[in-house]
Amino acid sequence: MKIYMCLSLIVLLLFKSNYAEAQKVNGEIVRQKDNVTVIKVWGTHEERGFAYGYLGGTRIMHLFKKYITPALGSNLDKARATVNNKQLIKIDKKYIEEAKAIIQGMKAAKVELDGFNYIDLLVSNSFLDMRGLVKNGNLSNGCSSLMSWGDATKGTVLNGKSVITRHVDWSVVPALLENNLILVHIPSEKDEQPWLMIGYFGQMNVLSGCNRGGLTVFQHMMYDKIVKEKLVRYEPIWFSLRKALEQNDYDHNGSNDVNDLKAVLVANKDGYADAFIISAMAASHVNNDNLIALIAEIAPDKPYFTFRNNSYPDNIIGDNLYAANYPIKRNNQNRYGSRYRSVQNALNKGINIDAAKSWNLLTTYSRIKVNNLQTIQVIPEEGVLKLSVWQNNREAFKNKPQVFYINELFKK
Repeated sequence: MKIYMCLSLIVLLLFKSNYAEAQKVNGEIVRQKDNVTVIKVWGTHEERGFAYGYLGGTRIMHLFKKYITPALGSNLDKARATVNNKQLIKIDKKYIEEAKAIIQGMKAAKVELDGFNYIDLLVSNSFLDMRGLVKNGNLSNGCSSLMSWGDATKGTVLNGKSVITRHVDWSVVPALLENNLILVHIPSEKDEQPWLMIGYFGQMNVLSGCNRGGLTVFQHMMYDKIVKEKLVRYEPIWFSLRKALEQNDYDHNGSNDVNDLKAVLVANKDGYADAFIISAMAASHVNNDNLIALIAEIAPDKPYFTFRNNSYPDNIIGDNLYAANYPIKRNNQNRYGSRYRSVQNALNKGINIDAAKSWNLLTTYSRIKVNNLQTIQVIPEEGVLKLSVWQNNREAFKNKPQVFYINELFKK
């Protein structure tokens, strides 16, 4: 009798374990083609995290071992300690729990972790901030983006709609080249909305991304002289960008627009751990230039936040905004650089810009030849996302983009 009861209990526990595991994989690999993987996850933060870890765990490990670890080098342990220090880094509890769930998903998929844990995952998602805090160096970032809307796109098939095109210029290493990812989130939380990130396996936050409400945000590095006044609690920049996309109308003004990003940023009153430029574009139906397009120049010393829109005399004409890696409005430096001047001249009168012209302007006049890993375009009102990536030893801008329909991706 006792043996029978024990066997029954074991069978019941195994059944419950397998059933629970199956229920927790709230996700699917939607597509794997032309060096890009699309993963869709849904549910709570923990459910989405578990699904991501379960479906993408092997490649998450690959990128950490082959890119994050060697890039941080001898500073890896310092980065781990920094991320785990609540006096230096602030990360919302829900994201920490999600990171832990990713690790649980990886374990369920029987990924060999070799000591990899949620702190390592948070390090990966605070990678650029670690450069500012632990001086890891050796990054080759030269991103740029072009936004056009209103009068700039009238007279074309866009008819005043917004379009944003961007380069992701990064280190040319196999671990990045082989691990392109679009990660689609469909939250069950009532205060959140569907959003997606375009980046790499291991990222749970936003380097490049957009949401169902039509807001798109892209992060660049900013090259400027920075003298930190003090070490404070910094929120990693990719976590902030995720908040701007994930929350329903973050600033509660009744629309998804660039002020959602602005509100997230200024909530971090001491700035960020390193100097960044953020390009943000919303759908043009908000009918206010100041709500449609914005460039933020942010840093860990004063002025912590500088915001630029098309009213600033930056030599880019009309309803267009361009950003590369130098500060323009911050301290009125107006450091334009060769790519800025090149795009400025190519824009001419800054009108008749459709999606194809936006793509061609960026890929012809704003490129860094040796390290363009991704070229991305979003047309918010049409729900179109275009992505080309480095493959066959050719830079992204030389390859034909894949086309994705955002509203279809956001369907569960």
